[in-house]
Amino acid sequence: MNAVVISAVQSIMVYLSLSSVMVWLSSIKRDGKTQYTPILIALLLYSIIMGVRYGVGIDHLTYKYIYEECLLQGDIFSLPNLEPGFQFLVKQISSLGLHYLFFFTIIAFLQIFFVFYSVKETPSIYPYLTYTFMFSCVWFSYANGMRQQLAFCIFSYSMVCLFHKKIFWHYLFILLAVSVHKSAIILVIFYPIFMFKKEWIKNIKLQYLLLAGSLVLMTMNIVFDVIGIVEKYLVAADFYSGYIDTTDKSKLEFLSRDTGFGVGFVLMLTINICIIYYSNEVKKQFKDTWVPIIYDLYFFGMLWNYIFIQSLMFNRVAYYFYGFNFIIGAYTLYFLYQKKRKQFWGFAGLYALVFLGNISHVGSGNITYIFFWQDYLYHLKP
Repeated sequence: MNAVVISAVQSIMVYLSLSSVMVWLSSIKRDGKTQYTPILIALLLYSIIMGVRYGVGIDHLTYKYIYEECLLQGDIFSLPNLEPGFQFLVKQISSLGLHYLFFFTIIAFLQIFFVFYSVKETPSIYPYLTYTFMFSCVWFSYANGMRQQLAFCIFSYSMVCLFHKKIFWHYLFILLAVSVHKSAIILVIFYPIFMFKKEWIKNIKLQYLLLAGSLVLMTMNIVFDVIGIVEKYLVAADFYSGYIDTTDKSKLEFLSRDTGFGVGFVLMLTINICIIYYSNEVKKQFKDTWVPIIYDLYFFGMLWNYIFIQSLMFNRVAYYFYGFNFIIGAYTLYFLYQKKRKQFWGFAGLYALVFLGNISHVGSGNITYIFFWQDYLYHLKP
């Protein structure tokens, strides 16, 4: 059996079994009450699988190099300008002399822990959150941009503090997010916005109109015109300056990507349309939680994502908002399961199709799962 077939079969088995076991563990109840120990086991299992991976995610090998450099030399000399919070994590873990698998395990656990801790006030959501996280392959984006995804996860918990009007803790977690990825500084504006009004978006027809408008703008290829205006400010802020040097062909290719209207695009668009359709009912059911707040962030991020779909750099900024997609999706799934069972199966099926679409690309590339000890498969990684 050749290497491509081995890696493809292995990837499907790992991703499918991990997803199924996590959903099962997070569904365990006793006397109708959520059991947190199985959920913790699910998070640890996920973190370990992400820890022992090799080359899963575009940035994985870069972070591996950074960690091993610090492990050998006691400091990060190749990228000394990394944010202090992330440097602290690297240095503390490497100071213990641990293999890089522990570094990636800890990062993965911190990412998923902050997200799951953010919904602790609605524990019935956990199996649905696990489902949307795994079956919409959010885990792959977490494996790609590790620092910014960790910053987003910390930000997600800061929004719980915002909802409870805990201004000190809200900004403390924002500061922690900034220490991991400096672009998170843009998040300081949200406390006054949502303290003035907790729900800004209600009109479903208007939302569909704005969505349609974003799709039209997406086809107009306005990305580079906008970048030409804001480039100097982004470079001055040094958030993504490494991505904006449009004189460098490789960086230009990173900055821009082809707009794809394939099956995956249609599936995610359909999921977003469904989320909007049921949004007012979902927000009504969870009106005493943070859901109305994060829905507004998600909706804004979704529009931004479509308008600037050709720009990976702009979409990294949008992820602080659109990253709530799978969380809002989990609340929508729960609502449908309780109120509209037939629609629930259709909505859940969309996520399953997204999952199948993603794992259909295993066998080569960054999504192919390889254990770090399988050096005979390393050549499959770009």
